Amino acid sequence: MSQTVSPPMSLYKYLPAKRAREFFEKPVLRFTPPSELNDIFELKPPVRDASFEQDEDGWDWLAKINGGDFEPSMPLDKWVNFFDNESLDRDESEYLEYLKMLRDLHTMQQQRGAAGILSLSSINDSLLMWSHYCVNHAGFVIELDAATQLIKPEPDGRIFGKPKKITYTEERPSIPIANISRQLKKSKQWSLYFLPLYFTKSKDWSYEEEWRVVTREVDNLNTIIDDKGREIKGFTLLPVKAIKSVILGFRADSDLWEQARTFSREHNIILKQAMPDRLRFALNIIEVK
Repeated sequence: MSQTVSPPMSLYKYLPAKRAREFFEKPVLRFTPPSELNDIFELKPPVRDASFEQDEDGWDWLAKINGGDFEPSMPLDKWVNFFDNESLDRDESEYLEYLKMLRDLHTMQQQRGAAGILSLSSINDSLLMWSHYCVNHAGFVIELDAATQLIKPEPDGRIFGKPKKITYTEERPSIPIANISRQLKKSKQWSLYFLPLYFTKSKDWSYEEEWRVVTREVDNLNTIIDDKGREIKGFTLLPVKAIKSVILGFRADSDLWEQARTFSREHNIILKQAMPDRLRFALNIIEVK
């Protein structure tokens, strides 16, 4: 489960040079639908009941419902079909109480494109991210005041609308159905079980030191028409006061320098550059006078 940790003073957004003109004319950031992110596991939890591993009767019961074809980590629609079987004796099976929760989870997967994720980082000098997201050190990084409210508050602030730290693990977060059912009867705190789905990633991504802000509805944010006439949803206008500095890559070209300098002068924002260290495999972030 994600840790409850206060965000650092600053968070950083790595951007390619092609976003410069758009950003410096009207500073916006996009909450990207999970289906468009480069992690194929975003918001795709396996649903399983760990108690069945030691419960032969449970396995037999599920196998009987599904004609003998049962897997411990299966698509949510199969679980919904299992527990929505009207032929089951409701007095015989406590598992029918999971149905509403399973339908909600199934809907979350079907509509995962409705959610939006803004990925930020707590570091500004990652060689990998400057190479990847800033395309060979030719892009730029925006330093943001982490205390800024980037979008309007949404229901259940433990998940939506505020920066939260990513937890990196080797196993995908799953939905332990039986445990949820028992705990919800006591606390009714759904967010405690949804948090890992939004804020857990593979250890392979740990170098990003990611913090993210999640919205449940990108449709509630701004839409921008791109240069090909396509509508791109999920943009939020960034208050200029939230921008603490602009950091240019070592290979930033003259056009990017001109746009960044103009923006910095107009809004009294610090301009910096990421420079290679002379001795180490590292970047030094240096203020530009």
